[in-house]
Amino acid sequence: MRASWVGFIVMRMKPRYGRSVLVVVVIMAVVALAVVMARGRSVNTRLRSYQASMKSDLVHLREFEQQYHSENGRYTVDVDTTKVRWSDGVHLVDLQVSADGWAAMVRHTSAPGTCSIEVSAANPGTPACP
Repeated sequence: MRASWVGFIVMRMKPRYGRSVLVVVVIMAVVALAVVMARGRSVNTRLRSYQASMKSDLVHLREFEQQYHSENGRYTVDVDTTKVRWSDGVHLVDLQVSADGWAAMVRHTSAPGTCSIEVSAANPGTPACP
């Protein structure tokens, strides 16, 4: 009788590896899904931060151009005289000046696309990133 009692305990203590492996696989799948979702949000957040830095630089350029126009009666194309400090990775692609306004386009080295601004007497100029 004692042998059957010990055998019963040994059988109950026998590990069930199949169930443990299944639990680990399910947990790994949930973690992988969470990582994929977080990665997508991270990329989108990074792109928005690059666009924000480009828009900020265009606003600084607009303020300088307005100040330069009020002092000299014209807009400038010379980027060196603007004294605008560009954010890291932001580069001026195009700056065009006309009699009644100006337009500029900037690009970030790590972001696709460009941001631009157009300023005239009728349009105060709001930076836009398509």
